Amino acid sequence: MGILFLTVFFVLALSGPALAAQDPGIQELLDRVQALEKTVERQNRELDFQRKEIKSVEEVGYKPSEDHLESVVKSYLETDSGKKAIAESTPAKIKAGYKIGKGFYLETLDDKFKLYIHNRTQVRYTFANNDRGEDTSSFRIRRQRVNFEGHAFTKDLTYKVQWDLAANTGTGNLLDAYVNYKVDDLLQFRGGQYKVPFNRERLDSSGNLQFVDRSVANAEFQLDRDIGVMLHAKPKKGLFEYYLAVMSGAGENQTRNSNNEFLYAARLAVNPLGDFDAYSESDLEHYETPKLALGTAYAWNNGSKMFVDDAIRSFKRPITLREFTTDLVFKWRGFSLLGDFYWRDVTAHSGESLFRQGSNKGYGYRAQAGYFVPLPYVSKHLEVAGRYAFVNPDTRDQDDTEREIGAACSWYFFGHNNKLQGDVRRVTRERNVPDDLSDTEFRLQYQLIF
Repeated sequence: MGILFLTVFFVLALSGPALAAQDPGIQELLDRVQALEKTVERQNRELDFQRKEIKSVEEVGYKPSEDHLESVVKSYLETDSGKKAIAESTPAKIKAGYKIGKGFYLETLDDKFKLYIHNRTQVRYTFANNDRGEDTSSFRIRRQRVNFEGHAFTKDLTYKVQWDLAANTGTGNLLDAYVNYKVDDLLQFRGGQYKVPFNRERLDSSGNLQFVDRSVANAEFQLDRDIGVMLHAKPKKGLFEYYLAVMSGAGENQTRNSNNEFLYAARLAVNPLGDFDAYSESDLEHYETPKLALGTAYAWNNGSKMFVDDAIRSFKRPITLREFTTDLVFKWRGFSLLGDFYWRDVTAHSGESLFRQGSNKGYGYRAQAGYFVPLPYVSKHLEVAGRYAFVNPDTRDQDDTEREIGAACSWYFFGHNNKLQGDVRRVTRERNVPDDLSDTEFRLQYQLIF
């Protein structure tokens, strides 16, 4: 074949000038043949160079190092195509690990399923100097939470199940059990049992508190957990958030409602200075720029069983509950300021033990501040805080106000995940007696989350 090509080329070369003079197309053909000849020569030179390279490598006996091979393999596995290839070849295998703040996890290689498991333990000592009773001193497991959460089939379909093994009954208590689907940044659906989207102090996890526990204002006006459905989202890079919930109104773990009325709750919050961890009370992050969150919520219900005064209450006839709250959070360079205001109107019928007939208008508030001590070695660990709270529930008792003043000191070994807290508070209750009841309480608590 090579001899034939050279023969044709030689003939064309000799006769080229004569033929080209007779036909311009012949000249074009000659130009193409010459270009082809140059291409063949260049490729032959490249082949010779590659042969020499291969021969030199074989003579030296070169082998790539294990570190080099490992680096190449790891780089490939981190690519999308590498992850996909591994997932498709081993679809049944999973990977395991640990993430601080989330717990241990199991995850399929295709990222379709993930399960976090974490534990929270609170060991508490309490000394109570009771005004009209015996002083008490006791230890208890205040909270022993086991939490399961993750996603299934898609990262947009998430779930959470939380169990409290330190319940007063000794048998444990189901706290959260819900599924959540994210349509987009503007809309998410949730169904199951979870916290009613009302006051911020209740929405703050009990593991992220500045004091050992929440205030008397929260105890009076919170709506705790319930079963229902909710629309919510936190769009615009977290600049605002909304919650619209319809719930049974009978409280957590109640399988039946007492009538066909529901609890309705709506909450709106804004973060005008940018998104931040607004549902954690201390400024553990020591934000370099000021952070502010403002929230408000409204709830109403017509039912004969509902969460009032820190417990599920049953009424002889349905009552009407209307409740409003507003709150703020400010954080900057280790300083934090928290505030809540509550207003509640309960319309009750005659014969109820907790409320008078007609309208019962109550209100309350909480003011709380904390600051990390700006000293070497402790500025990220030692925080002091103060709190004042007031409650006027306006119940059947004419004298029923309650005041709380307290101070707290916390040492954060590793944020909220590993901390020791102590607080002292004085709670004064107005009663139909010559003097008010004033009890002083000291609490010391260690918390471990993993």
